[in-house]
Amino acid sequence: MILELEKKVRENTLLIDQLISNYFLNHLSKKDVQTINGLTANNQFTFNQKVKLFCDVVTMSNIDQAKFKVYAKITADLENNDILNPAYFQNIRNYHTFLMNTYSAASDSNSTQVKLFSATSRLSNNIVRLTQVYTEKPQIYAQKGLRNIFSR
Repeated sequence: MILELEKKVRENTLLIDQLISNYFLNHLSKKDVQTINGLTANNQFTFNQKVKLFCDVVTMSNIDQAKFKVYAKITADLENNDILNPAYFQNIRNYHTFLMNTYSAASDSNSTQVKLFSATSRLSNNIVRLTQVYTEKPQIYAQKGLRNIFSR
């Protein structure tokens, strides 16, 4: 079960990394040669750095930013082989509540570990979808200018 999740997260991470890198390559100016080189073959930027920069550059909701940051944390844990530890899903207290509240069904009667496994899988799929949306049509998420609520 954990190996299936690990494989899914790794595959989704490669896709997300490629989408984010392509987004930056298409939106950076020619003056940003060092940044562009870092995003391509040399892989000077880590996945977590790309996600952080992507969240800073693209206008998105706070909940979507939180989803990206939690996913980046999970991928870092995966790189450290923590996710293969059977106790991993009992020890992710820092984002346990977020995963449960965001991706677990209230009627789900499974154990906490199974709920977290399922929630992590759903998060992984959701991040792929969100990355596609934000990289393909980022302009629809731009916030409109402030308006005076007292004017008529």
